[in-house]
Amino acid sequence: MGIELDDSGQSPEQKTLLISAAEARVDRVNVMAYGPPGCGKTYFATTFPKPFFIDTENGLITARARIKKGEIDDFPGIQTSDFTTVLEIISSPEYRIPALFKGTKWEGYVPETLVIDTISTLEGYIFDDIMENHASAAGKVAQPQWNNLKRKMMALARKSWDCDLNTVMLAHDQAGRTASAEMPSSKEPGPLLTGTLVKQFPAQIDILLFLEQRMQPGGIREYVAHSVNTDGMPARAQGVELDTLIESPSYATIREALDKL
Repeated sequence: MGIELDDSGQSPEQKTLLISAAEARVDRVNVMAYGPPGCGKTYFATTFPKPFFIDTENGLITARARIKKGEIDDFPGIQTSDFTTVLEIISSPEYRIPALFKGTKWEGYVPETLVIDTISTLEGYIFDDIMENHASAAGKVAQPQWNNLKRKMMALARKSWDCDLNTVMLAHDQAGRTASAEMPSSKEPGPLLTGTLVKQFPAQIDILLFLEQRMQPGGIREYVAHSVNTDGMPARAQGVELDTLIESPSYATIREALDKL
């Protein structure tokens, strides 16, 4: 925050307050990763400590924990595609999320990382609702309704990044580029407004990644992660092999690997 102890003057009480506040502060990290289907987004997210998944693609809220290397155990969560339900769960994770595990082998599980998997599909649910309730007979939607969709997505991002957990947000991006702010004309899930989120919340996104799958000679698949500029485009053509980031799944090592590009 740029606050120095000298700022407190000669007051020992204020110095004590500053020190205790700094010691109590939890450094949370927010990650946004996007890329085409099959590029390793979900695989990447499962490697973070004690993740809690909101998988909007299947309408399923589930928890996934890494019990031991390479093995993921799924908690059978609750079905929802309702935007309000997702916001309610995110807004109070300290008591709502652990309550989902009561009476199961997961009782007492307190996640450290909130993963919103395929957030772009949740956008599709909101889009469907707008088309169903606000579209004209010709299938046209007024600008205020598009603005409403944006507001809902911004609210979801804000709730996610302001919660008491690290956040990993995953989004489909078919073209490998920043998703545009234009929505499709059909009732298909649209791309996440990645560029809008990046521009609206640049300070909240600590790590922005574009993931892709490459086919090497001999049919060998290579999964690569790129750091991304603030315009939403990969910073360099070369990237870091995804397994390099996953070997030691900490935010510090991800930063170190990306810095070496």
